[in-house]
Amino acid sequence: MKTPASIRKPRSDDKRIQDLALGMWVYPTVLAAYQLGLFRTLDGRASSSSEVARALGIEERPAQAMPAACASLGLLSTENGRIALSTAAEDYLSERSPTCAGPFLDLVLALQPLCSAEVIKKAITTNLPQAPSTAEMYRSLEQAAAFYQGMHAHSIGEALEWPKHVDLSQHRVLLDIGGGSAVHSIGAAINWPKLNATVFDLPTACDAADSNIAKYRLQARVKTQPGSMWDDAYPAADAHLYSLVFPDWPREKCLELARKSYTALEKKGRIILHEMLFDEDRSGPAATAGFNVMMLIFTHGEFHTASELAQILTEAGFSRVEVKRTSGYWGIVTGIKP
Repeated sequence: MKTPASIRKPRSDDKRIQDLALGMWVYPTVLAAYQLGLFRTLDGRASSSSEVARALGIEERPAQAMPAACASLGLLSTENGRIALSTAAEDYLSERSPTCAGPFLDLVLALQPLCSAEVIKKAITTNLPQAPSTAEMYRSLEQAAAFYQGMHAHSIGEALEWPKHVDLSQHRVLLDIGGGSAVHSIGAAINWPKLNATVFDLPTACDAADSNIAKYRLQARVKTQPGSMWDDAYPAADAHLYSLVFPDWPREKCLELARKSYTALEKKGRIILHEMLFDEDRSGPAATAGFNVMMLIFTHGEFHTASELAQILTEAGFSRVEVKRTSGYWGIVTGIKP
């Protein structure tokens, strides 16, 4: 009688594979919950699954499955049969919250057709973007406004945080290069009451920025100036900010922008690079790695480690280069013109 073939016992459990294969169903469920109004239904009032079913006009079984998916990501809490928003959901999914991420989720939903294994595989094998340019995708003013409001919602929480991690007390004007919706200029101005800011971006971005600046009643301190970071001279300022700009471009173009800032700034002028940072070994975080794959689809750039950004600033001539983690996956790298 033959001895049965031995099977090597795995050295770890299969949680990662199960998370990969089955977790893929959780994220679109959360987006569906957002579209169906689950977070609005629970805003300010805990409910049973039966009450959720009645409020949304769905059956009991999906009224249990959908909140369970959201709870698995920490967006809902369940206690004694009652479902409620978590603190994170109150901050980022409540329509009453000033940091509501709803418009960003609308943008994510619009981009879903590009988030497929086939599209990603083509981007990997060709090393070429698979999506139209932003200008092509958002040709109408309405589409452009939705894009900039989505990015505003993506960044508003962090925009209120990062200015606390850098001393801007000696600076008069922050030039927000490629500043889009003005979210970071607004955050800097709120944190530093004596600081003025100028959003320098394309005309469609400036239209969105002007609307947001008025919303926060900062017109006296935050201005917009249409222009191209590549073709036009920078307006006068003693601090330059690039938030989520460098990931759009290859390293040589990022270095070109850093050198342009070095030339434009006076002595003791400051440059600030702000983005979601890779761990130094590029093993995570997962959100940064995912955003980096998104760059394969949309741009010729990539996200960076802190040391990679610091090296760019050093090569451009900046000194006193510092790295500071701000909140979540975000961080800043800043330098001074000697």
